Amino acid sequence: MEQTTSGAFPQLFLTDVESNGEALKAKTEENVKAAIKRLSGFIRPDGGLSYWPGSYESSDWGTTYAGHFMLEAEKKGYTLPVGFKRKWISFQKKQARQWSHQTNQNGHDLAHAYRLYTLALAGEAELSAMNRMRNLSSLSNQAKWRLAAAYALAGYTDVAEQLTQGVAYSTVNQRGNSYTYGSVERDLAMVLETMSLLNKRNDAGPVVQQLSTALSGKQWMSTQTTAYCLLAISKFAGASTTSRDFSFEWSGKGQDGEKIHSQLPVFQTALKTDLLNGSLSVTNKSAGVIYARLVMEGIPAEDDQTAQTSNLQLTVEYSDMNGRAIDVTKLQQGTDFMAIVTVKNPGTLGHQENLALTQIFPSGWEIRNTRLEDIRSAHELDQPDYRDIRDDRVYSYFDLSTNKQKKLVVMLNAAYTGSYYLPAVSCEAMYNNTVSARQPGEWVEVIKAGL
Repeated sequence: MEQTTSGAFPQLFLTDVESNGEALKAKTEENVKAAIKRLSGFIRPDGGLSYWPGSYESSDWGTTYAGHFMLEAEKKGYTLPVGFKRKWISFQKKQARQWSHQTNQNGHDLAHAYRLYTLALAGEAELSAMNRMRNLSSLSNQAKWRLAAAYALAGYTDVAEQLTQGVAYSTVNQRGNSYTYGSVERDLAMVLETMSLLNKRNDAGPVVQQLSTALSGKQWMSTQTTAYCLLAISKFAGASTTSRDFSFEWSGKGQDGEKIHSQLPVFQTALKTDLLNGSLSVTNKSAGVIYARLVMEGIPAEDDQTAQTSNLQLTVEYSDMNGRAIDVTKLQQGTDFMAIVTVKNPGTLGHQENLALTQIFPSGWEIRNTRLEDIRSAHELDQPDYRDIRDDRVYSYFDLSTNKQKKLVVMLNAAYTGSYYLPAVSCEAMYNNTVSARQPGEWVEVIKAGL
């Protein structure tokens, strides 16, 4: 649910800042509609949203985060699932009225302030809950900024101003707050959103600069951090009333180039790969400064050939259906076998949540989806919290306690003859890049039976 929301959320505001015409609009609309449809599968009878499809619990932060996306999507003209908004508001109101600071733990006050913010965004501000929270003496800085945004949406800007008077925002959170999937940058993005609501554009300048530097840098960012930074900056830029006309010309090898004039702050275009062997010329025709960036992406023929471990241990084994070890570099066509991955938490950083195991298999192997075949291997002793099985890969998600391990099994079949590359197997914490492990890939072969 969090990944789905983060992937689509910033796209709601792309057309507010990027001048790419109908092609961009059509693509973002397609992506947003797909996210709304997928999120409808997470809605529970009580009006909350589960973290994984089919889960029996509603996620506290996730319900608010996904609901925030849905509300913003509705404001942009998208249709929400039938009955979603009514049931979601009812759930959020119930949670707001039951919340107590006595049960508050790290991040819980921010989660509650965020819930109150989204209720205000929905036009259903819970003023009594907001007032109770405002009078607490132990609120974190990030909770104060988020609660101030709720008051601003409810029309009480004077209260919002009082709440944020003298409150720091430069170091509002420690990275790795698993309860809210937070980080310094994500919380700063929430501060920026509040500043935009309060029209504090001068104060917001340094925050925008800091987030922009982080986004364009090489540091790791989680999906939610990236999404919220893009969301907040897009809102800030889209709400600007200052003149921002710019124009430029570009040309390159094998392309006619373009003359661009826009009143939106971002423009992008796709280039032919011929330019990889030539040059690109950009000429600024504006009075101000523009920033040009060339972005290239591709799929390497082979991935990283080194093993790696950081606060996590990973082993990969292959066996026949009787549990005997086999060499997968050369398999006979039609062979059924198992990929067995053992992930262990050595305990250096304590209990680990939201681990993601990625297994991508060569196109000559077929994944046997035991759920569809209504069978289960006797070796499948451990089950992930959620497993996503696709044509050529399996994603497994789970938590892992200190000094514990999970043994996860995928059943396979050597289906098509030929030589193929087996990519690396990796496992990482989705919201903490200091927790990861990888076993390198190798070339494998499927030969005809009897050879």
